[in-house]
Amino acid sequence: MLYLEVLKNRNFTYLLIGNFLRRSCFVLFSLQIIWFTVELTNQSSLKLSMMVMSQTLPFIIFGIFGGAYSDKHNKKKILYLSDLILSLIIIIIPLLALTSNLNYLTLLTISPAITIINCYTHPAFWAILPHIIDENHLATSN
Repeated sequence: MLYLEVLKNRNFTYLLIGNFLRRSCFVLFSLQIIWFTVELTNQSSLKLSMMVMSQTLPFIIFGIFGGAYSDKHNKKKILYLSDLILSLIIIIIPLLALTSNLNYLTLLTISPAITIINCYTHPAFWAILPHIIDENHLATSN
């Protein structure tokens, strides 16, 4: 019953839907990057490992900075701007593939960029929750 009360909060529902879409797109992007890397590099395990590392290292390096930045700045703007940038980047990849302009170096550049943006988006999402949800419903919303 408490869950229904939380979902009646329109701002929380929008935030929840946005987070679901963002996470779903990130999972699809990760699969897409791996698939394109395997296809473009003739199944080179070294290049695939480099691609996975290009997604992991930025998270390790920028994860702390993203949280600190999100705490000090407007979380709503961070979420809007990051979603806009992520959407544009993710739309570019299939367009490049359709025009046969997609290559390994492009993917190797795009991949860490998306991870860095997510390092700022994820903390902003969790930091904005207490401003949207009543304190009584905060535990339920998590």
